[in-house]
Amino acid sequence: MDWSRDDTLSDEGNERRLRELLASNLADMKEPNYPDPMLPPWAAHPAYAEYSMYSMGWRMGSGEDYMRDFRRWFDALSENAKQHYIETHPEPDGWDNWWVLVTKGHNAFKALSNE
Repeated sequence: MDWSRDDTLSDEGNERRLRELLASNLADMKEPNYPDPMLPPWAAHPAYAEYSMYSMGWRMGSGEDYMRDFRRWFDALSENAKQHYIETHPEPDGWDNWWVLVTKGHNAFKALSNE
Protein backbone atom coordinates (compact mmCIF):
# COMPACT_ATOMS: atom_id res chain seq x y z
CA MET A 1 0.00 0.00 0.00
CA ASP A 2 1.51 3.30 -1.07
CA TRP A 3 0.29 6.29 0.91
CA SER A 4 1.81 9.56 1.93
CA ARG A 5 0.25 12.64 3.43
CA ASP A 6 -0.86 15.28 0.92
CA ASP A 7 -0.11 18.68 2.48
CA THR A 8 -2.52 20.38 0.06
CA LEU A 9 -5.44 18.54 1.72
CA SER A 10 -6.99 19.09 5.13
CA ASP A 11 -6.66 16.48 7.86
CA GLU A 12 -10.15 15.30 6.96
CA GLY A 13 -9.19 15.07 3.28
CA ASN A 14 -6.10 12.99 4.08
CA GLU A 15 -8.12 10.77 6.40
CA ARG A 16 -10.77 10.22 3.71
CA ARG A 17 -8.06 9.42 1.14
CA LEU A 18 -6.45 6.92 3.52
CA ARG A 19 -9.80 5.23 4.24
CA GLU A 20 -10.49 4.89 0.50
CA LEU A 21 -7.05 3.36 -0.04
CA LEU A 22 -7.53 0.92 2.84
CA ALA A 23 -10.99 -0.07 1.59
CA SER A 24 -9.58 -0.68 -1.88
CA ASN A 25 -6.77 -2.87 -0.52
CA LEU A 26 -9.15 -4.82 1.71
CA ALA A 27 -11.41 -5.51 -1.27
CA ASP A 28 -8.41 -7.00 -3.07
CA MET A 29 -7.73 -9.29 -0.09
CA LYS A 30 -11.19 -10.89 0.14
CA GLU A 31 -11.62 -14.64 -0.18
CA PRO A 32 -10.81 -16.09 -3.58
CA ASN A 33 -13.71 -16.99 -5.81
CA TYR A 34 -13.24 -20.72 -6.41
CA PRO A 35 -15.48 -22.74 -8.70
CA ASP A 36 -18.11 -24.91 -7.06
CA PRO A 37 -17.31 -27.73 -6.92
CA MET A 38 -13.69 -26.94 -6.14
CA LEU A 39 -11.04 -28.85 -8.01
CA PRO A 40 -9.09 -31.38 -5.97
CA PRO A 41 -5.70 -29.96 -4.93
CA TRP A 42 -3.73 -32.01 -7.47
CA ALA A 43 -5.83 -30.55 -10.30
CA ALA A 44 -5.83 -26.99 -8.97
CA HIS A 45 -2.04 -26.85 -8.49
CA PRO A 46 -0.49 -29.46 -10.78
CA ALA A 47 3.03 -28.05 -10.32
CA TYR A 48 2.89 -28.94 -6.61
CA ALA A 49 0.98 -32.15 -7.20
CA GLU A 50 3.65 -33.69 -9.38
CA TYR A 51 5.86 -33.91 -6.28
CA SER A 52 3.07 -35.63 -4.26
CA MET A 53 0.93 -34.49 -1.41
CA TYR A 54 4.08 -33.99 0.68
CA SER A 55 5.38 -31.10 -1.45
CA MET A 56 6.39 -27.96 0.47
CA GLY A 57 4.09 -26.08 -1.91
CA TRP A 58 1.15 -27.34 0.16
CA ARG A 59 2.66 -25.88 3.32
CA MET A 60 3.17 -22.29 2.20
CA GLY A 61 1.75 -19.67 -0.13
CA SER A 62 -1.02 -20.35 -2.58
CA GLY A 63 -0.85 -24.14 -2.15
CA GLU A 64 -1.36 -23.85 1.60
CA ASP A 65 -4.24 -21.41 1.06
CA TYR A 66 -5.88 -23.68 -1.47
CA MET A 67 -5.53 -26.77 0.70
CA ARG A 68 -7.09 -24.95 3.68
CA ASP A 69 -9.95 -23.58 1.58
CA PHE A 70 -10.52 -26.95 -0.08
CA ARG A 71 -10.78 -28.68 3.31
CA ARG A 72 -13.30 -26.09 4.53
CA TRP A 73 -15.34 -26.52 1.35
CA PHE A 74 -15.15 -30.32 1.46
CA ASP A 75 -16.00 -30.52 5.17
CA ALA A 76 -19.20 -28.54 4.52
CA LEU A 77 -20.49 -31.14 2.03
CA SER A 78 -23.06 -33.75 3.02
CA GLU A 79 -21.76 -37.30 3.47
CA ASN A 80 -23.38 -38.35 0.18
CA ALA A 81 -21.81 -35.41 -1.67
CA LYS A 82 -18.40 -36.22 -0.17
CA GLN A 83 -18.66 -39.84 -1.29
CA HIS A 84 -19.68 -38.82 -4.81
CA TYR A 85 -16.82 -36.31 -5.01
CA ILE A 86 -14.29 -38.93 -3.88
CA GLU A 87 -15.60 -41.43 -6.44
CA THR A 88 -15.35 -38.91 -9.27
CA HIS A 89 -11.90 -37.60 -8.27
CA PRO A 90 -9.61 -40.58 -7.65
CA GLU A 91 -6.21 -39.98 -6.07
CA PRO A 92 -3.36 -39.70 -8.58
CA ASP A 93 0.02 -41.38 -8.12
CA GLY A 94 1.77 -40.08 -5.03
CA TRP A 95 -1.50 -39.26 -3.25
CA ASP A 96 -2.23 -42.74 -1.85
CA ASN A 97 -4.82 -42.68 0.96
CA TRP A 98 -5.25 -38.91 0.77
CA TRP A 99 -9.02 -39.26 0.90
CA VAL A 100 -8.62 -41.32 4.11
CA LEU A 101 -6.61 -38.44 5.58
CA VAL A 102 -9.28 -35.94 4.58
CA THR A 103 -12.30 -37.96 5.70
CA LYS A 104 -11.03 -39.91 8.70
CA GLY A 105 -8.06 -37.91 9.99
CA HIS A 106 -4.38 -38.39 10.68
CA ASN A 107 -4.69 -41.48 12.92
CA ALA A 108 -6.51 -43.50 10.26
CA PHE A 109 -4.02 -42.29 7.66
CA LYS A 110 -1.03 -43.28 9.82
CA ALA A 111 -2.53 -46.71 10.47
CA LEU A 112 -2.82 -47.35 6.73
CA SER A 113 0.67 -45.99 6.11
CA ASN A 114 2.17 -48.36 8.70
CA GLU A 115 0.57 -51.48 7.19
